[in-house]
Amino acid sequence: MLNEKALTGVSGAVELHIRAEFEAELPDLDTDRFEFLKVSIKRDGIRDAIKYRRCPDTGRCEIIDGHHRYTVAQELGLPYETQEVVFDNPSLTNALYWMHVYNAARRGTLHDTDRMQELKRAMAQEQGVELSKTQIVKQVAKDANVSERSIWRKSAQPKDKPSPFEYLAKVIARTFPQLTQAEREQLRDLFTS
Repeated sequence: MLNEKALTGVSGAVELHIRAEFEAELPDLDTDRFEFLKVSIKRDGIRDAIKYRRCPDTGRCEIIDGHHRYTVAQELGLPYETQEVVFDNPSLTNALYWMHVYNAARRGTLHDTDRMQELKRAMAQEQGVELSKTQIVKQVAKDANVSERSIWRKSAQPKDKPSPFEYLAKVIARTFPQLTQAEREQLRDLFTS
């Protein structure tokens, strides 16, 4: 799928660009989490290189990992390292799929397995190959270094699944119906702090 070159640069060595299609694939980062990232980067600097690929059509260096870190570095005027990722197949679909797989491996979480499967199917179709759902799940699981069961289970989850915080609030309400709303909130806060 890819051939990672050991091309490491520093801020300013290459002109990086944020491509809308890549940015649209990122999980949302609310204001609090962005501010936390900013404080962390101010204190510790940027630890991981910002990864980019050269667009085969324009030659521009497009960020494929580190969008938020790059934004913070630009905002604060901090240095950062860069690393070029060279793909065997330089298609946009392949780069988008790599973003999902790399982030799943880096963070140890599966963000959007349905999107990963959709991109894997598109990659196969670009090569003139039709894959079954089972074949796609097998390949995505292998690429993301997770079990097939994890992919199947994550795909089956409803998109409007309650957050762990909301789930805990429901469990407390069912388990302790005699408590007032204020007491339930205190208990929830005790569990989440």
